[in-house]
Amino acid sequence: MPNDSQQYITELKYYLKNVPNKERDEATNYYTEYLEDGNLSDYKKIVNNLGTPRQLARQITANYSISQDEKETNQTVAKHKSVNQNIKLIVTILLALASPVLLTAALGLLFFIVMAIFGISILLFFSLLSAGMLITMGITTIASKGLIAFAALGLGILIIGVIVTLIPLCYFIIRFIIQGLSALLKRIFKRNQLEKSTTRSDNNG
Repeated sequence: MPNDSQQYITELKYYLKNVPNKERDEATNYYTEYLEDGNLSDYKKIVNNLGTPRQLARQITANYSISQDEKETNQTVAKHKSVNQNIKLIVTILLALASPVLLTAALGLLFFIVMAIFGISILLFFSLLSAGMLITMGITTIASKGLIAFAALGLGILIIGVIVTLIPLCYFIIRFIIQGLSALLKRIFKRNQLEKSTTRSDNNG
């Protein structure tokens, strides 16, 4: 029958199943020693000190994700992380912080981005449709309509040119917003972890 500290570490290891084996073993070994050094053997006291195994696992996972993110950034400075990578990091940090205010704000911003992408996609679709109709009309009536046909053809080509310019611009703006949110949450998480570390040191001291 495992004691409370062993039970806590067992649950922690289970919730760290998405972390690589090496990092998971390092984390469980560290917190096993932490519990032993702090003479923390009662489950309730352990939770009061470290949070539930699930909460601690989320913090460890977020720490690992941030360290990997920063390592990749340092190794390939010129390489931009994908939007999906940044969103995954944002979700990981939000789960670790477990802050209703931050979670609501971040989800609201992500929802706004998704809706903006949806709206832009619809706008681009109808713009392309209109451009196609204008170009088709210009080509098919160029012999009979003359200048009007050339104007329709030119307008259609112009619309396509604007769309081609706007697509990368919109992508850049969305990526910039998500990268900024990711960087902001990383700073908040690090400050939060520093405050928790200071509190634990004071409690054990």
